[in-house]
Amino acid sequence: MLGGGRLFHAERLDKIYAYNFAQNHWYMLHTHPDRVHGFPVARCSFGCAQEGNSVYISGGRHYSADVEHRSLSDVWHLRLDTLQWTKLQMRLPDPLYFHSAVISPSGHMYVFGGVHKDGFRAPYLYKIRLPQAMPKLAELCWEKVCGCARVQKILTSEHLTTMGVPWNFIDRLHSLGK
Repeated sequence: MLGGGRLFHAERLDKIYAYNFAQNHWYMLHTHPDRVHGFPVARCSFGCAQEGNSVYISGGRHYSADVEHRSLSDVWHLRLDTLQWTKLQMRLPDPLYFHSAVISPSGHMYVFGGVHKDGFRAPYLYKIRLPQAMPKLAELCWEKVCGCARVQKILTSEHLTTMGVPWNFIDRLHSLGK
């Protein structure tokens, strides 16, 4: 269990809680700070996505004694096998909290919705390439084909078939309604 909080309070991330089903017991585990940036600042209402032993948190709200709250835009990686935090170089395009996050097979974290610092509910979808996630070569090629095909206005099943694009990728277009 990572972070959390309530109005005017956010949990620190220097420790996390884990439940042992076999022993029916909660344990507190101490995490390790990033060597340069330390621990992520205490936060609640952040995005959280997991892929294997990697957990990524993004944005959220930070409370302190001198301000009511501060919206965040940073992105952090926690390895569950070592409990090591790493601050990533990327940031959300805007400070954001109460948003959803998921990791795709292509190695991207998609962030949707949430609240901007001014209270505006965001209808935006952000796509972030995660440095620790290495996508399959086929996914990288599909990204490139989509980019080129959009520029040339040929993102149709017929054009992609003549280019030799496999049907499992072309079918993605139909599932998106394109």
